[in-house]
Amino acid sequence: MSVPRRLVAPALATATLLICAAAVPAEGACRPLPDRYVVSRTEGVLPEGIDVRPDGTMYVSSDGTGALYQGRVTSPQLRPFRAEGATARGSSRGIHTDRSGRVFSVGGGRLTVHAPDGQLLAAVDAPDGPLGAPDLNDLVLTPDAV
Repeated sequence: MSVPRRLVAPALATATLLICAAAVPAEGACRPLPDRYVVSRTEGVLPEGIDVRPDGTMYVSSDGTGALYQGRVTSPQLRPFRAEGATARGSSRGIHTDRSGRVFSVGGGRLTVHAPDGQLLAAVDAPDGPLGAPDLNDLVLTPDAV
């Protein structure tokens, strides 16, 4: 089925407007986003997981160091997020935030939960399984579990 050309441009304009309005509602009007983001200039960081909050705050995890980074979708430069205990596990792969702004991240066999200011709220170690030590890669939040 082909779409008449006269309908394509208005449809694209409408879709772009809806995406811009939904992507960063707290930012208001849609603004051009950076072509690329700089997580860190430190060698070996290896950005892995990403989470973008409705207000435009973004978090990125480091598979290489365990560090977490924070930034805004409207700015190309991220900065280290003071996440107590995250680097102790050596790797942070999955990252997600909840409605309260808490930052959940996993790596190795450990899940950490940080307050929006970086204070460590909880750390949970996964038990060894039938194949040995756990190596957590990602996470999903549900109403009553991670």
